[in-house]
Amino acid sequence: SVHTNLDKVPNGVSGIMADKLSLIEREILGTQDENSVGLGIVGNLPAKMHFTELIELVKKHFGRAPIKTSKPLEGAIGRVALCGGSGSSLIPDAMKSGAEVFITGDISYHHFFTEEGFMVMDIGHYESEVGVLELLREIILKKMANFAVRISKKSNNPIHYH
Repeated sequence: SVHTNLDKVPNGVSGIMADKLSLIEREILGTQDENSVGLGIVGNLPAKMHFTELIELVKKHFGRAPIKTSKPLEGAIGRVALCGGSGSSLIPDAMKSGAEVFITGDISYHHFFTEEGFMVMDIGHYESEVGVLELLREIILKKMANFAVRISKKSNNPIHYH
């Protein structure tokens, strides 16, 4: 149950993803009510970069597993939308937000047909969410300082890359 709550707050799953890419001027991508909760984050990179630089940054922070993308953009990329887990339902919101790239997991085949000036990047469901374990560890330790918390080294990702 904590997983769904962490999907909908700015400092949760998508916020952790945004931190890894150092996004600034962030907004919630798919707002769900007036309480500033919703799915996904959109923000600006600290400096515009070429697709090849962005893909290397993503691989550095989310793992070296193969990353699927639609046709790479040719110009500089400055605005990025993202959503941990399976966020393809937010593609229209990402496009409306002015993002040039939308990063999420579990994108199906037909979603890779994108409009000019916009691309999607599938980094994997597990890879997009695994960073939340450290957040949970920090929250528990703040509440119970004398409590031992360990993050398992065992991967529960059912997808294996070869």
